[in-house]
Amino acid sequence: MDYTDQGNKKIKNQGNNQSQSMQVSKGSSFMDNVGTNSKLGLLGRKRMSKEVEEISRFNPVLNSPKEKSVKLQFNPLIGIQKFIKSPTNKEQPADNLLDDIKLVESEYDFQIPKQSKRPSSQQSNNSMKFASHIAKRQQVIELSCDDLLADQLPDNFDIDQVQKKKDDYCSLCTKALGFLKKPRHNCYNCGACVCDKCSNQKIQLSKRDPTKYRVCNYCYTIKTNRQIILFYKEMDNAKKQSIQDLQNRKLMYKEMLLNDEKEIRNLKRALEEQEIEQQDQLEKLADQLNNLNNELKRNKDQNRQWEAMLGEEEQNAGKKQQEITTLEQTKRELEKELLRVETKIKQITEEVNQFVYQLMKLDKSQKVQDQPKEIQRITFKYQDEKNNKERENKTKLKQQFLTQQVNPIIEVSAEQDNTYLDSIDARRNNSQNFEQIRNKDRKKK
Repeated sequence: MDYTDQGNKKIKNQGNNQSQSMQVSKGSSFMDNVGTNSKLGLLGRKRMSKEVEEISRFNPVLNSPKEKSVKLQFNPLIGIQKFIKSPTNKEQPADNLLDDIKLVESEYDFQIPKQSKRPSSQQSNNSMKFASHIAKRQQVIELSCDDLLADQLPDNFDIDQVQKKKDDYCSLCTKALGFLKKPRHNCYNCGACVCDKCSNQKIQLSKRDPTKYRVCNYCYTIKTNRQIILFYKEMDNAKKQSIQDLQNRKLMYKEMLLNDEKEIRNLKRALEEQEIEQQDQLEKLADQLNNLNNELKRNKDQNRQWEAMLGEEEQNAGKKQQEITTLEQTKRELEKELLRVETKIKQITEEVNQFVYQLMKLDKSQKVQDQPKEIQRITFKYQDEKNNKERENKTKLKQQFLTQQVNPIIEVSAEQDNTYLDSIDARRNNSQNFEQIRNKDRKKK
């Protein structure tokens, strides 16, 4: 009988005795579980070629020349069992405990075989060292669920957010579920549909909530097996460190290249700017020279034109002055004649007005309307002027009469006011003198 069958029988006999604590067999690391020769993974599905290559890259134990072939078997309740195939095609369990303990206590001095033909980098060296470190830490440990989950539990875990599946078959043992068959349960951690046997265990899911909830065997083994969790953590840390190192180096190289490129660009820009400035200065100087030459040509042409114009103007200046003098004389003569004519017109108009007025006096019997229009106009003007003069004389006479009557009254009132003011001043002076005399008498007494 093979050792695999013996291991399966042991698992069935143990039952629920290992619900509170779990034994991890010697050499049962996560790296051994994920061997290249095992056909099934953790979930029971077939492995792909890519997964086998990626796993063998980080496991130096599987690639060692001493062990020709390895067969692994995983059980979520017991752990992982490793069997080594000897050259005689017989399977033997790895029970040499003393040798394994020596490996754990010894330092990491052995050389790691090369995993690929490409040149070694810092990332590959770190990953190989990490894999060898995990392989040497294999030892038998009895683990308690409460002790393991103390550091791993989150502060809060919402059960209602877990999506509960409704299947007719168990997701682990693939047995039919229903009312008359096996009862249906849901894992409170992942929400998978599981039977009674595949969900015997209960675990505390958060630090604040002390109650324990039903969980499938797969989630139970992952949460309680510290070795798996440590492996994941260390793998993540190693990957992060290697990625950070590579990123830092890339950033350094990029910064160096960028600095060099920036310096070169700055130099090129400075040279280009200097060339542009020099070209601009040369263009400005050329424009200034062209402007000066054009101005000189224009000045020469203008001087020639001015000289020609001055000669013609000097000749015409004498003629213009003679014309101006003659025009001034004619203007003076015309002004004198205008004055003479205006005086004559005034005299004639006055004579005509007087003559017409006399005629009107002689012909009183004749009405004004029967006279011609020109005579009517003259008579009316003459009458208006006469009436205005009479009114002015009357107003002047009235003003003279009023001033003659009002002036004596004003003089009398002014005299009265002066006398009244003099009397008030005299009274004030008398009162002051009287008070002074009284004060002197008091002092004497």
